[in-house]
Amino acid sequence: MLFDATGQVKKETWWYPEQEGAAEQPSSQRIVALENWEAHHAETGEYAAGVWVNSYHNIAELLPVLAKVQIVAIGFAQTRDGRGFTLAKLLRERHGFTGDIRAVGPLLPDQFVMLLQCGISSVASSTTFPAERWAEAAKTYTHQQSSPLTLLHRLRSAPVKEAVSSTR
Repeated sequence: MLFDATGQVKKETWWYPEQEGAAEQPSSQRIVALENWEAHHAETGEYAAGVWVNSYHNIAELLPVLAKVQIVAIGFAQTRDGRGFTLAKLLRERHGFTGDIRAVGPLLPDQFVMLLQCGISSVASSTTFPAERWAEAAKTYTHQQSSPLTLLHRLRSAPVKEAVSSTR
């Protein structure tokens, strides 16, 4: 299933590498593996609108194609692999990518808030969790954005109480 940043189910409009029928789709609807990016361009004369990277890819390999894509799909091989989180954060914060960053793989609704905080804007997960769990997780993210996230932030935001000195 595909979820947007609000946890709502979305209709899939992209064709992924290795997906049956993907090779027949126009480049404007295809996500091509980074390793096949140049070969796809040489074969079709067009750049694909999306690129697929795995969490282990180095960001430097991806930078030359960023200006040509609308979506970067980051493949997560397993739920406990944090490298995709870092890759997404670098794409958003350091390299200013404004397109869709999609996490793809066996992800959990419990990871949704952290994915969003790292710049992920959609999640395609084959897990068996009901859609309601993803929507609930998204609400948690909205709540966290509107309230302080850390104790230090809360302490800094609290009104300063003046010390009352007592004399005897």
